[in-house]
Amino acid sequence: MLDLKKEITFGKVEKETFIMNAETGRALKLDSQGTQIWEMVYHEHSKESIKRYFGGLFPDSKEAIYNDIEKFFSVLERENII
Repeated sequence: MLDLKKEITFGKVEKETFIMNAETGRALKLDSQGTQIWEMVYHEHSKESIKRYFGGLFPDSKEAIYNDIEKFFSVLERENII
């Protein structure tokens, strides 16, 4: 389970999600793919279960997907969201 910071608020507009860190005043805008990953993070899926899920959807692109998910989590960590 990932630890979401309590200063985080977010909202969804159509297929995009906006995540705001009230402590830093910084915000992230996620596209539809980022929104799918964020929803799994919010519902307490582990990074590994997220990788398995998307790897199963796109088995021919597993390595690229895993790299993209790692980058996504790096941004969440850098922005002090998790």
